[in-house]
Amino acid sequence: MAGMSGAALDRLLALLLAAQITTGLISLRAGTPATAPLFVAHGLIGGALLVAVALKLRRSIGPAIRHRRWLRIALGSLLALMAAGALVGGLAWVASGRILSIGPWTVLTLHVWFALALVPIAAFHLVPRRWRLLRPPSGRRAEDRPGRPMG
Repeated sequence: MAGMSGAALDRLLALLLAAQITTGLISLRAGTPATAPLFVAHGLIGGALLVAVALKLRRSIGPAIRHRRWLRIALGSLLALMAAGALVGGLAWVASGRILSIGPWTVLTLHVWFALALVPIAAFHLVPRRWRLLRPPSGRRAEDRPGRPMG
């Protein structure tokens, strides 16, 4: 992942987040030994998402601070915090081997809330200029694209 472009990393993050939300929602109706691979896949995708988020933060924070993009930093930090909350909640749920509660809520409930909160925050984070990750590369060089100055 270290050698991938920023756009490729953004696409990977979107794919992992979509896969994580999908497997998580499907797992709400699962829970038999036959559905164990679904939970394994959900956990492995979560681990890959953790690595991708860490790499994205490492690449993004320095340039954002240098360019004084404080709103983007705040929004990205909130997004990373929600992702960390979901990942820690899921890991705690699995690693404990029992039902953990924080006040009236189980850790699994908190895990789901953090994960679902990621969706609108991620969408809002993408709004300004980032929907490019959903479009495949055009194959044209940057200087050949309309609206780009030549030279």
